[in-house]
Amino acid sequence: INLNLGFNLIKKLDTRLFEKSIYLKVINLNTNQLTYLDKNIFKYQINLKSIDLKNNYLKLLPAGLFSKLDIL
Repeated sequence: INLNLGFNLIKKLDTRLFEKSIYLKVINLNTNQLTYLDKNIFKYQINLKSIDLKNNYLKLLPAGLFSKLDIL
């Protein structure tokens, strides 16, 4: 399952947003206004293969953000 949220002017993502979406393989968040990602935002994404975060305002990614993503 692919989720395209690109080009939506998203500023913030709730930490539990993807909690029940364990079948996601691709998440596109490019070209939004994200400044921060919680380190647990992708905690349950065991099948995730690709995350596109380009063209946001992220300056630093928290340690452990991708630690549960063995496939990525």
